[in-house]
Amino acid sequence: MIECLKHSFLYSEKKPRDYIFRAIESVLQDRAEPVILAKLRRDAALRAQHTAGTFLTNVNWDIAAAAVTNAMLHAQVLLSPNGTPVTADIGSQAARVAELVPDYRDLTEAFLLEHIIRSLGDVSPRDHKMLAHVLFRQFDRSISMEDSEDRVAILIATLSSSVSLSPNGRYAVKAAATPDGIWLKP
Repeated sequence: MIECLKHSFLYSEKKPRDYIFRAIESVLQDRAEPVILAKLRRDAALRAQHTAGTFLTNVNWDIAAAAVTNAMLHAQVLLSPNGTPVTADIGSQAARVAELVPDYRDLTEAFLLEHIIRSLGDVSPRDHKMLAHVLFRQFDRSISMEDSEDRVAILIATLSSSVSLSPNGRYAVKAAATPDGIWLKP
């Protein structure tokens, strides 16, 4: 599951991801004008590294910030000055970001779960513990496994419009409509 996220350049450990989230919030709050995503990513990496100090020393903050902003792009939680989501395309790094959608953290982490489900195709409720390790616990014994598993269950429930439970007990990505109204199979 980690390799699935790494392959798509979406993987970050939970603690660095949280520092990057807070840094992005802070950068956007401190600026009077929208900032292009490339600069937001760099500034967030520096701010997160500074905030973490010696608490997290083995983190490549540039890579963590790139992975987090990539996940945020795909989750469509970065908003342009006109309030529309910044899209993940060739121009996204130059796109101006003005704010974040409410609940952007939950939406971003739900996107990571959906990506794993879509990519692996063999994920079921029996995998909640592994998903919790991958996204939230990172095998840190100080973090409650039960709370992490509950978080997975809650985030998967938010995916009900795009993911279902198939008769064989596996999660399945539902067909989606394209902008022209054509329905695609996953």
